Amino acid sequence: MQHPASQNIKGVLPILSAREKARRIARIGDEMKATDIVVLDVKRICSFTDVIVLCTGTSRIHLRAVAHKVEETLRARGIRPLSVEGVDNTGWAVLDYGDVVAHIFTDESRRYYNLERLWGDGKPVEWRRAKRPSAARKKTEIRS
Repeated sequence: MQHPASQNIKGVLPILSAREKARRIARIGDEMKATDIVVLDVKRICSFTDVIVLCTGTSRIHLRAVAHKVEETLRARGIRPLSVEGVDNTGWAVLDYGDVVAHIFTDESRRYYNLERLWGDGKPVEWRRAKRPSAARKKTEIRS
């Protein structure tokens, strides 16, 4: 029997698990052309969250755009961050959703802080890339 909170009731969105929320964040980052997207399940080695999402923006402006898109998209599902830090003035933005923490870096900040090494014992979580038209298909569409 399904838990009542997970049933699909008309007008009510189903509750997302930490992994599914992290996958959505990763896909949003991918759609926004963030790079080096990594999703790690850290619940066995971390006391403050279950899943961490890491990605890199090409600039501080890009980092800010990715962070705002993640926040806007999840907010539309009724999911609000507990805390948002660093979006406006650093090379590292953190969106804390409790069970998921998203880190969006500039390349320089990502290399400096090297969270992959810190959380290296985390278990990688597969996420599907957003579908983008192939280069051959784009050329065909342009010629048409």
